[in-house]
Amino acid sequence: ARQDSKLKGSIALSQLKRAITEFNSATEDGTVVQQQGEAREVLRNLKDLPRHIRAKPWVRAVSLQMRTVLGDNLNRVLNQIETIYQLETSAKPIVLGANVKQVLMWSKLRALDSIAPIKVQAFIEGLVAAKGENGAIDGGIQKEIYRFLIEKERRGQYVQLLPLIEAFYPALEGQTQDQRQLRLLQIRTAIRIGRNEEALVLAKTMIQAFPNSGDAWIAYAETAQANEDYFTAERAWAKLTGAHPDGAPRWREAMGQR
Repeated sequence: ARQDSKLKGSIALSQLKRAITEFNSATEDGTVVQQQGEAREVLRNLKDLPRHIRAKPWVRAVSLQMRTVLGDNLNRVLNQIETIYQLETSAKPIVLGANVKQVLMWSKLRALDSIAPIKVQAFIEGLVAAKGENGAIDGGIQKEIYRFLIEKERRGQYVQLLPLIEAFYPALEGQTQDQRQLRLLQIRTAIRIGRNEEALVLAKTMIQAFPNSGDAWIAYAETAQANEDYFTAERAWAKLTGAHPDGAPRWREAMGQR
């Protein structure tokens, strides 16, 4: 089998896909050490691919993703990410698939963050500024930025997270559900670093923007309690009990706080 290049390439490709699946699982649920272990395995499988497959944009994007996880010369990784993006505007344009762009964005956010977190904020602000000229930011890109923010929450990087949320929020204009979820993340983050007054202001803004959202009123009630404003908290819980049928899950939750 090793002497048959076509069979060898097919085996290597199957092993690579299996390794990528394991890596993706590690990024969702595993530790950094687990991610790095899976990244090394993916890179080992990449080396066994035929040269013409290794040259494909998606394979190059995966390679850069693994190098990002390993912290391997991140400035060079960023340069190579831009080189792949430029394929779409080259003399012989190559259309990059949505999956390739998402992997590149995944890598770019984390490479920038590893070099200097402030670079991520500047990058997101640049995307939002460009949105005004080019229309909405691609949905896949939005998804990757949101996943990046959730990952920072999971890692407890709250101080870095707040300005990133603020920078990203305008990108979701007109996307009510996404804006609501992002605002909830912002409120949770503010509370976790002891900025309770700021969290209450954000929660009040949220109920004004989304007056029919049960999540918004719960956030308002909980942040009021965190600020020891029990009168405001009681009003918010009362709003929830009045908005739901007796015995409904959210009614029971609110009644338990009154």
